[in-house]
Amino acid sequence: MSTEALGRGIAHGGRWSAWASRAPAMAAQTRAHPITRWGFYLYVFSIPLEYPDRTLPFDYATLMGGVFLLAAAFSPRVCFGRMSVPVAWYWAFLYVWIGAFALNGGHYPDLVLQAFLRLLQLVLILWASINLMRDERTRQATLLALSLSCLILAALQVTEVANAPADFGGGLQRATVLGQNPNRTGRFLAGAALVLVGLSYGRARSILGPRWLAWPLLGLLALAMVQGGSRGAMLSLAIGMFTFTLAGGTLGTKIRNSLVATLVVGVLAWIAIQSPLMQKRFEQAESGNLAGREEIFPTAFEMFRERPLVGWGPIRTYFELASRLPEHGSERRDTHNLVLELLTSTGALGTTFCLTAVALCVLAAWRARRGPEGVLPLALMTLVLIGNMSGNFLVFKLYWIYQAYAVGSALALRDGARESPSHRLARRARAGGNIES
Repeated sequence: MSTEALGRGIAHGGRWSAWASRAPAMAAQTRAHPITRWGFYLYVFSIPLEYPDRTLPFDYATLMGGVFLLAAAFSPRVCFGRMSVPVAWYWAFLYVWIGAFALNGGHYPDLVLQAFLRLLQLVLILWASINLMRDERTRQATLLALSLSCLILAALQVTEVANAPADFGGGLQRATVLGQNPNRTGRFLAGAALVLVGLSYGRARSILGPRWLAWPLLGLLALAMVQGGSRGAMLSLAIGMFTFTLAGGTLGTKIRNSLVATLVVGVLAWIAIQSPLMQKRFEQAESGNLAGREEIFPTAFEMFRERPLVGWGPIRTYFELASRLPEHGSERRDTHNLVLELLTSTGALGTTFCLTAVALCVLAAWRARRGPEGVLPLALMTLVLIGNMSGNFLVFKLYWIYQAYAVGSALALRDGARESPSHRLARRARAGGNIES
């Protein structure tokens, strides 16, 4: 049904005529330029394919982030016209982060500058991507770009095209792809697995076509995860998978989703049991060997107790932590936990701002479950929370995309609730949709 026919059919509705005449112009103001959208898709696609062995100070995904921000200049009002509350809290955190650096003597300025530029870029990208993902088609394209990139990453590892064993502690050889840390690779693949389930079973209609198509792809991701031996990634995937038991408007759908989640976790566990590497990794965890975390965590917390307000300052906290753990034989030592990272580097003040932003993203994911994205935003935010318990992923780009997806989905649901019925009819007519649905 064309817009003209729709207008003729209900033109006598009074206010509808005015709404119908303004609707195309209003839509044009909120539609991102194609260059902006494709710049965003390419940025998301580049994230899982990071290559740490480089000569440049920044990885190419960070460079692609810069390209996306340049592309955002084609749609400045869409990308930066509205600032969501979590972004405002992250800006406040960034100010505290800078203040902690200055108040602690300004140590390691070159390294701090690089870290600051990364954080600044991530906050700007979060701001823009939240607004872009208020659009449903943009959200779907983003998830597809992410899935494709992670499947390529998994295929490179499983086929050993870009796979090489490396020792990351404990005397165990773990598979790495493109020189990545296998723990980071595991986070990429776990997120892709949740996305595939969400696109296939987490909504009324599968985006991937036949739902069975997701299963061989999930098998590929699971096999690559087990080869990397990341315990934290497997745990976060298992917990995130069970959020899909909340999805579904009918009892039958809930039962189906529960069976799917149980089957995915069961297959992952079966593959892990067959792997000598995973068996050894879990045996080490049972014996108290947590890759040094059992020593890092209490030491980092003691550092926070010594400087509770603004911490030790960014970057400096790594060197201070390493100096207290000489047996680790490292000049710098990461806290391997986001909360401890925030407490030691920015104190209670910075931690409050940052964790408030994260909490607001989780709340947005919970609210978005009633929208077209279902519980997938909540599943991905679960991945963020669990992942940061055993690792410090403050600048892990994909986790910022998950936060943007959660907030964008919630805002889109709110925008739809505020949309007038007549405007909704006009939009569906322009899209060629069924105006009766």
